[in-house]
Amino acid sequence: MASTFLIHDDAWKAAMDHGIQATVTLHQATPFSFGDHERGSIQATGFVVDTDIGIILTNRHIVSEGPMHARAVFQIGACQGRVVPIYIHPVHDYAFCKYNLEDVRGLSLKPIRLQPEMATVGRKIRVLGNDTGRVMSILPGVISRVDCNPPHWDSGRYPRSGIITSPLTPL
Repeated sequence: MASTFLIHDDAWKAAMDHGIQATVTLHQATPFSFGDHERGSIQATGFVVDTDIGIILTNRHIVSEGPMHARAVFQIGACQGRVVPIYIHPVHDYAFCKYNLEDVRGLSLKPIRLQPEMATVGRKIRVLGNDTGRVMSILPGVISRVDCNPPHWDSGRYPRSGIITSPLTPL
């Protein structure tokens, strides 16, 4: 069973290289409780979806509606810069942040193109990301559902959808 998730060809290796280059580690600190965020700091994953204006997609529960300090560490070039939220979805677990293009000048970033039509049940994927503070983890998976309902709310505060917005790289 595990052998079905091994990297067997050049096309898959190229897809992984592309995905890794677009992945960022987000470091976020919320100085005090505000809205649905408690005071504290976290590390999470995001990925570049637009290099022309500097947009990163991440999970909603990572981004605070109130005061926060956040920076993105890009996997290539060990480059980092401040990020600010520009859109937080009110129901689903995703948000967009903006980074300063000057912070990544000289890096050859390639964005992850969002392709929802490729999310089909049974498709083998890889989830790239920052797993509990590691620089990069790569986990195998299979898409099991694409018809998820809006998330339910845990005590009225945090969405718990089970939807992963980290880069999903199809085989």
